[in-house]
Amino acid sequence: MTISLKQLGLALGATLALSSVTFGQAQTAPAGVSPDEQVESRRGGEGKRGGMHGLRRHHRAANLRRYFKTLNLTDAQKAQMRSIAVATKEATKTRREELFRLREARQPGVEMSAESKARRQELRAEIRRAAEGARAQMLNVLTPEQRTQIEQLKQERGQRRAERRARFGSNDATQNQ
Repeated sequence: MTISLKQLGLALGATLALSSVTFGQAQTAPAGVSPDEQVESRRGGEGKRGGMHGLRRHHRAANLRRYFKTLNLTDAQKAQMRSIAVATKEATKTRREELFRLREARQPGVEMSAESKARRQELRAEIRRAAEGARAQMLNVLTPEQRTQIEQLKQERGQRRAERRARFGSNDATQNQ
């Protein structure tokens, strides 16, 4: 029994077609998963923007974890920090979702309307104020010694950043801010 090249080509083509359909189906989100969760999972859970923005957000979170580990927080302090973070996330959820919708509605090559730009800036400012409020609440959870220790860690980080800027030039300075 011999197999002609035509039959072999058809078999390979069918296999390729079936495997691409299977792969495509495996990439769809499971039922009940919101679009926000889909985006977050695609980007490593570090936000919806990805790229350098997601990377910076990741570094910020890593710095906070490092600070908290260095501060030797009590279990009660950790629980308070978590509850503040969760409450802030819930409080800003609708604003973040609206900001995401504005970003998704934007069409390539089309300028955003003035009111959309204004609303986007307003939402960002509200989210930033909520984050600053949460940061202040978290600092209030810390003891005076822990606050002093955080200030020292921030200064050390600033010195390391200045050294990197000097070493690598001003391009790195704009990326780290």
